[in-house]
Amino acid sequence: MYTVCLEGIDRGRKVQNRRIIDVLRDFINPFEEYEKYLAYARRKELIIECRRNKIIYKKIL
Repeated sequence: MYTVCLEGIDRGRKVQNRRIIDVLRDFINPFEEYEKYLAYARRKELIIECRRNKIIYKKIL
């Protein structure tokens, strides 16, 4: 179980949200299970969810 805390500006208004997450399907230690970690990163449904929530990865040199 963990808590997600989101703070910022939404449509010009300050927002502060907290949500408790109590169910996770899997846990990965990327240092010990690197290939499994990469396999999750390549999953199509993860990429779609990131786009839906406007989470963007940008490579910085």
